[in-house]
Amino acid sequence: MPRAPKACGHRGCDERVRGRTYCDDHEPEAWAGSISQSTRAWYRVRDQVLDEEPTCRDCELAPSTEAGHIVARARGGTDDRANLKGQCTACNLAQLAEDRHRL
Repeated sequence: MPRAPKACGHRGCDERVRGRTYCDDHEPEAWAGSISQSTRAWYRVRDQVLDEEPTCRDCELAPSTEAGHIVARARGGTDDRANLKGQCTACNLAQLAEDRHRL
């Protein structure tokens, strides 16, 4: 038996959809470059960021444990060194939440 239509996943939209999360008007763009490089290459550039920026660039208090994106990959950012910054876990999680909210 087919599933009943459900509301679009976009807050405030009353459009009904079947078999997907969003209506045509609110379908998010695909993640740009979601598989842009190998895991080995990512860890190499991540280690470089953490070596060059031992303190979180955002709060300037905690040690850097993450390589955060300056321009989110969902907005066209890349994994190039120029688009990465050293962040502590708390600042990285806060930035990820903010980036997701802006999409």
